[in-house]
Amino acid sequence: AASDVYKRQSYIRLGIVIYCVKGNAKIDIYSNKHIITPKELIIILPGQLVALTDVSVDFQIRYFTITESFYSDILSGISRFSPHFFFYMRQHYYFKMEDVETLSFVDFFELLIRKAVDPENQYRRESVILLLRILFLDIYNHYKVNSLDSTATIDVHKKELTHKFFQLVMSNYKVNRSVTFYANSLCITPKSVSYTHLTLPTTSR
Repeated sequence: AASDVYKRQSYIRLGIVIYCVKGNAKIDIYSNKHIITPKELIIILPGQLVALTDVSVDFQIRYFTITESFYSDILSGISRFSPHFFFYMRQHYYFKMEDVETLSFVDFFELLIRKAVDPENQYRRESVILLLRILFLDIYNHYKVNSLDSTATIDVHKKELTHKFFQLVMSNYKVNRSVTFYANSLCITPKSVSYTHLTLPTTSR
């Protein structure tokens, strides 16, 4: 049900994969607004600022959530994603699907459920992780093919710093919003946090 998904702007630690069956709703991720319509796939990575509003009475979705630790396990078995992918996904989080793609995703969704609940499967967790790695690799491939991002020109140290900063924010944003804290954790000066364009998320309380 749509009521299970966040309706007020909040930071969510969960990842959410949504497929819209019918109806529509407005979604906002870091002020990047979009109207969800049928046959759309929505990918929300953990640690995003999300709101879901203007939900139609017939809005129906199929979705599953991914905990932050499970998401880390999914990515741990593959090459590290560029830090810029996480920022890219704030804007490019929705995918319109053709009929054939819709059928394929429904099959994938049902396979995922079967693997997750099968009492005779002694490797349920491992099976689900492998299936979700395929999903996220497909999304990352889409990013690599379509992104105009200039990561090739950004030095390795800054990319590493950005990645570490992202992980710190994911783990600490609820309890620590001090620039000094993040600067000390990264062994850089608070001024360097601004210089490297690393910014803390802001939200109304």
